[in-house]
Amino acid sequence: MRAYIIYRRDRKIPIPDAEWQAWYQLYLASPDWQTLRQQVMRRDNDTCQECRWARAHQVHHLTYDRAGREHLTDLIAICSSCHTQIHGHSPRPSA
Repeated sequence: MRAYIIYRRDRKIPIPDAEWQAWYQLYLASPDWQTLRQQVMRRDNDTCQECRWARAHQVHHLTYDRAGREHLTDLIAICSSCHTQIHGHSPRPSA
């Protein structure tokens, strides 16, 4: 069982993967995440920061070390194709 760290009141708390995934899904639906997501999309001009040409529709964590307390530098705007490639779900299309 893999443990992740979340922050509660400035303390790191290890939790099992399934609990982290449940917390993460709730976090992604939160107003705090939506505000942060909009800031990243605006900063990156709605352009994928991986391929640099496609329109971005998602925000990717470069690190989960501060999940729930991310810095803007922890996140990039990304297209769904590149996001899928980064997470290893399918091969990246040829250019």
